[in-house]
Amino acid sequence: MTNLRKLRENLLLNEQFIEGNCAAERSALTAWLLEGKFDTYVELALDYKQTKHLSVEQTENLSKHILSVAMNMLDRAIFGNTAHRKNQRNMRFSFLHFGKSKTNAHIHMLCKSDTRLNAEKYRELLTQILQHCFAETTTNCRAEALRQHLQHSARYVTHEYAQQRNDTIELQLTNMNAVEEKTEFAEVIEKRIKKLKKKIVEKKLLKEERKEKKKRRFTEKKNARKRALNKTSAVRTYTENEKQAYLSA
Repeated sequence: MTNLRKLRENLLLNEQFIEGNCAAERSALTAWLLEGKFDTYVELALDYKQTKHLSVEQTENLSKHILSVAMNMLDRAIFGNTAHRKNQRNMRFSFLHFGKSKTNAHIHMLCKSDTRLNAEKYRELLTQILQHCFAETTTNCRAEALRQHLQHSARYVTHEYAQQRNDTIELQLTNMNAVEEKTEFAEVIEKRIKKLKKKIVEKKLLKEERKEKKKRRFTEKKNARKRALNKTSAVRTYTENEKQAYLSA
């Protein structure tokens, strides 16, 4: 895992880096990102109804947790136990942003897909994990090919550097240790991916079942309130009718 101090030392070695000059720091960081040859952009979307009660810090921690678990699931499918034992993972670089309101905590990530998988398959798996394996995420989560040139994406993910400086770099979700590139799609990887896909389907069904139960409970409560309201209205009408009958007698 990249160390923040080491990262800053590496940036300081860059001739274009000027200590205290935020624009120069960002340019140096962008140039450094371009060397990573990232090909995938990851966006996490949280369900507002599930997370609206959370504080900014809690939302930040939840986003980190979800992305960490999602990337670990994919790493284990590709690298097996060595993902944990030897920290074998695909390269990724993450940035924490808070938006104009300073309260919208969210994370942007650039990844390099694995050469043993088709890049599209890598993105599809990661997208499915993010969308279906967590109660707090929506189908707006996605891992996709960089829509524009990498340089544009590198500038975009660093656009809050002026406000946060190095704090915008999310080190817990960053890995710059390049793994040995292989092109063969080993049988063992295929088995692990099948197992992962099965787990994704199970998680998806469980998530849909929970949503249905929640929807039914909401409908039942709504209908119960309606019945109570109608009952109260009927009592009031009956009482008024009684009064009218009594007065006209």
